[in-house]
Amino acid sequence: TITINAGDSKQKLSDIITDFPDNCYVDKRITGCGGTTLVLRNNVDYVILVPYINLLVSKQVDNVGIVELVTKYGDGDSNETIENYLTDKTRPRKLLCTFDSLKSLLGIKGFNPQEFKLLVDEAHTLINLGGFKPAICESVLQNYKKFKSAVFLTATPTKRDYFPSALVHLPLCTIVWDNVKAVKFNLQSLEKRV
Repeated sequence: TITINAGDSKQKLSDIITDFPDNCYVDKRITGCGGTTLVLRNNVDYVILVPYINLLVSKQVDNVGIVELVTKYGDGDSNETIENYLTDKTRPRKLLCTFDSLKSLLGIKGFNPQEFKLLVDEAHTLINLGGFKPAICESVLQNYKKFKSAVFLTATPTKRDYFPSALVHLPLCTIVWDNVKAVKFNLQSLEKRV
């Protein structure tokens, strides 16, 4: 396991690190700490995989005018636009892609996954979505090793007992924050009366 002592939970990850360690499963432990923003704005060529189009669009909107990026999903950039984008290696290249569109991205002319680090955002959804999108989740799990390295990122990690076999070998990287307030849910069992 890898531990990163982050300090005050009001900080952003970009105040603490410049990138995530290679080939690990990261439990960032809190939401909104800037995990995806860190990789969108650092100097590493990245493909960022997200499970949902609305998440992709929100990341795109949050970074307009800050970082140049292209998108691969149903209404995303054309293959020609992506091919042209890939040729300019003078600045970090950032590609946002949905889980569903990974196979299409891998087929784009000029795209070499060995030139990119992969971030699988909301990694816990690989388990959740597996029940009704098993082929898509399996595609992510079968193709992530084609990249230079991979990071699986979540604030709500899956228990190691339930990890897909393709990920069990990855070390767990935990971000430890100071002054985090624990949230407790009071569960109540209800009987159904007929």
